[in-house]
Amino acid sequence: MRLLPSLALLLTSGIVGCGLPLLTPRPVAVRPLPVRSVLPEQIQSISQVHTQCFGTCPAFAVTLHRDGAATYFGEAHVEILGHYTGTVDPMTFERLAKHLVREGFFRLAPYYEQPVTDQESTITTAVLEGDSVVVTRYGDAGPAELREIEDAIDSVSARIRWTSRP
Repeated sequence: MRLLPSLALLLTSGIVGCGLPLLTPRPVAVRPLPVRSVLPEQIQSISQVHTQCFGTCPAFAVTLHRDGAATYFGEAHVEILGHYTGTVDPMTFERLAKHLVREGFFRLAPYYEQPVTDQESTITTAVLEGDSVVVTRYGDAGPAELREIEDAIDSVSARIRWTSRP
């Protein structure tokens, strides 16, 4: 009988003593966060990749360039499959670049995750003059600002008229 409480204490102290979160998922930064001041006009392109899960998560990639060029690749569980090109209005790109800066994209951690499986990842990249910043979100992890940025990119790409690329 005395063994059971001792075993419970040992297991509990081992889990808590290791500093592992029991039920609360937390974002994990994988590198130190530099203080970064970025101007919207420094952003040359914005990309977003939605990866597959084991179910029917839409898997696609889109890249928007400051010069108006846009590319799309639909991989799985999307209406448009394959490689496509299109055009993004330069003013729309500029508004999106300002949105990234305003929402603090360049101050976000590079990686947010949850302790679950079978979720999609969303990988957002901003290419600057000679540099790039990548933020990856797994599942529903990450701050609301990141989700707003992702939604804005999806909204812009949904309004582009895509043309099939050979």
